[in-house]
Amino acid sequence: AHQLSSRSHPVTEGGSSAEWEFESEYFAVKRVPMTNFDLMDHWTAEDPVREVQAMQYFRRWYENNFHKEQGRKVETPYEEAVGIMAMTNVIIPVDVLTDDSYLYIITPYCSGGDLFDALFNSKNKARMGEEASRMFMNQALNGLEHLQKAGLAHRDIS
Repeated sequence: AHQLSSRSHPVTEGGSSAEWEFESEYFAVKRVPMTNFDLMDHWTAEDPVREVQAMQYFRRWYENNFHKEQGRKVETPYEEAVGIMAMTNVIIPVDVLTDDSYLYIITPYCSGGDLFDALFNSKNKARMGEEASRMFMNQALNGLEHLQKAGLAHRDIS
């Protein structure tokens, strides 16, 4: 994981680069080759364009339905994304960037790996305990509930 902060200056329209500063906040960067867009059937299981559209829609839906009620003021896109994730268990982007070769989806970094690794870690021969199972299930159901309220479906679940 890279330690990146928000842009030191905004990318101007038609700009081809963004500068980033190193900070203490961790980000995950999903890099998708642009060549895949030409070959992609837009109804495949993983469509990065639709993924970004859904995440951006969810952010707007959350802001319209919950953000104003709480009266919260956030200072950075990172703080906003982390706050939404903490309430909804849905990962949203801090930023989305492109260059001539790639689409970059930048999200807050969640340490500890993903749920698949936790469930099927070959080093951990023991079963997951009931308390941990409840926590993961509660988070997954909370995320799905918020997606459903927003009118979105998770392609891995639906």
